[in-house]
Amino acid sequence: MEKNFHFQEMEKNILISKTNKGTAMKFHKIILFSFLFSAVLIGQELAQYDRVWELAENLKKVSKNAKFGLHDGSKEIVSPKYDYMGEYIRGMIFVSNNGKWGFINRNGEDIFPLKYDYVGDFKRGIAQVSLKKKFGFINSNWKEITQLKYDAVWNSEEGYSQVQVKSKYGLINDLGVEITAIKYDRVNGVGQGFSKVWIGDKCGLLDRQGKEVTQLKYEDIGLHSEGTFSINLNGLHGFLNTDGIEITPMKYDTVYNFQNGLAEIVVDGKVGLINNNGDEVSQIIYEEIYEFVDDLAKVRVGGKFGLINSMGKSITTVEYDDIYNLKDGIIQVKVGEKYGFINQDGTAITKFEYDEIYNFVGGLIAVQQEGKKGLINRRGQQITPIKYDDVKEFSEGLVEVEINRRKGLVNKQGKEITLIRYQYIGDFVQGVAHVKFGEQLGIINTFGREITPIKYSLIGDFVEGFAQVKIGNKVGLVNRDGKEIIPINYEAISPFSEEMATVKLNGKYGVINKVGKNITDIKYDDVFPFQMSVAKVGQNRKYGLINLEGKELTPILYDDIYPFRAGTAKIMLGGKWGIIDKEGREIWDK
Repeated sequence: MEKNFHFQEMEKNILISKTNKGTAMKFHKIILFSFLFSAVLIGQELAQYDRVWELAENLKKVSKNAKFGLHDGSKEIVSPKYDYMGEYIRGMIFVSNNGKWGFINRNGEDIFPLKYDYVGDFKRGIAQVSLKKKFGFINSNWKEITQLKYDAVWNSEEGYSQVQVKSKYGLINDLGVEITAIKYDRVNGVGQGFSKVWIGDKCGLLDRQGKEVTQLKYEDIGLHSEGTFSINLNGLHGFLNTDGIEITPMKYDTVYNFQNGLAEIVVDGKVGLINNNGDEVSQIIYEEIYEFVDDLAKVRVGGKFGLINSMGKSITTVEYDDIYNLKDGIIQVKVGEKYGFINQDGTAITKFEYDEIYNFVGGLIAVQQEGKKGLINRRGQQITPIKYDDVKEFSEGLVEVEINRRKGLVNKQGKEITLIRYQYIGDFVQGVAHVKFGEQLGIINTFGREITPIKYSLIGDFVEGFAQVKIGNKVGLVNRDGKEIIPINYEAISPFSEEMATVKLNGKYGVINKVGKNITDIKYDDVFPFQMSVAKVGQNRKYGLINLEGKELTPILYDDIYPFRAGTAKIMLGGKWGIIDKEGREIWDK
């Protein structure tokens, strides 16, 4: 017996291309049995444990009788003997026994002996350790970089660690070197590697090297903010830079953090601005300074509003009843009960005559007077009459307008590109939109031109450049130019398949192409979609094949024809099965 196998390994699975079915089946059974046998052995090996966890590939944590060990899936690496076992991280596993902590590798070998009462997580390559209630640090080479002499230690994110001896605190670096004396009553990080420290009730600032860059004289020091720290002394506030130099006098009642180079300062309830050089860039006269938007901020004094820029310069007097939308170069303002616009220089670009101002619409601004709406541009120029009942943002950069419940479209220049006559205008999709007038539908383009008459009872979505249209009970097709490429004569039209569509008329079916030409007579009881340039057609419960020219490739005589695959289709006739190709040639089972 011939034995000929081709093997290919793919994703650890064995694929068999067989030239001898019986032998291949036997080989497949052997392989399957081997896999199953191995799985049974592994299952039996691990069944002895109370629980199994995956730590890494071919590495499992196992437990038995509340003790933990290691297993590789086929054999035991470490018998369950540890009281605790952590995750597998960076080639090591955290373990403990009898209250002592250490590390082992994936082979169960000691990386660091079980000697410490506690081992913390590694940060920046160092970890806390404790023994007999004293603390110190080890590095990633498991070397003690400090003596275990501290009463407490904290591994911070600031590039140093805090240590405590009795009631005093100091700092060490990541080499274990004490960079300050252990003399402070409190130490807190304030960002960017800086710390604030206290002795008694006096506070000072340490730099990244542990150097005191200020005297310990302040009541408090705030968090780092754009190269500065706020300071507090005798109830007054100011700012330090990172060199410890006071860049402002200690004279403010309140100060706030810097944002984009500016900080708010408060004196006697009034607000002003300083820059990060400590210069007062605005007068301290405002009741409130709002958030900067596009280099401008709204300010309030006595219930009135004005504008300042990021240099602190007044752009307007504080005279408006409100200010809105400080963006896009045009700003809405309110005077009394009327609205208008100013530009970023504070110059009025419209009269203050509008009852309402709405959001930007299609790049324009909608305004209202005496219940009617119109449009102005960003220069404040009125580009439409104020005559519409409503204006709405529309697709394609157009604006929908409405008068007496009739709708039309206006372009960005304010020109009405359609008559105001439609009950409905649909969204533009690929340059065309449906419109409704009376009870009829039509299609317009983005120039507002009606590209079809308003005469249809139904218009479908465009698919492959065509939309079904309906009048009464008859349907046809129009293209994106509005041309009826298939007259409205049919009862139904299918989607196109290989450039062909099925049409129905008087209960019979035929085929048309995309230019509306009938490629078959409308005579079939069934027409199925084209596949591989061939379609199945039926008459009187018998079936045949046609090609893309409408030619019948076979007589209409088969009991059934199944879809084409690889150039052939199954056929059935009189209970017998065969195959047929796209030329109509048959091969029958004997």
